[in-house]
Amino acid sequence: MSSASSVLVSAATLGVLALGNLVPAFARDYAALLVIRLIPQLAPASVALNTSVLCVGKAIGSATGGLLFGRELLHCIGLVAVAFVVLLGALVLQTQPTGTRPMAAD
Repeated sequence: MSSASSVLVSAATLGVLALGNLVPAFARDYAALLVIRLIPQLAPASVALNTSVLCVGKAIGSATGGLLFGRELLHCIGLVAVAFVVLLGALVLQTQPTGTRPMAAD
């Protein structure tokens, strides 16, 4: 591998690692700030619950990926990820309240 291509691969790897760690942290912090601003009385509990749910989601994803990786089913990882996204999207749509208006931000 030439020097230029190894530098390019290293830079791409570093970029993927940085985005993989920074984007979820930014989204988590933004959601926490939004909840704190909208309902200050419930801020500690809602931020703790939000953080706990994110940790549970990471654990489930890591365990599933580890099981697939351990059984050498690498070709299934993408399909399982899409299935999780579809399942959770359906769950979000199913749990939305009907006939109510969302709270307006002041």
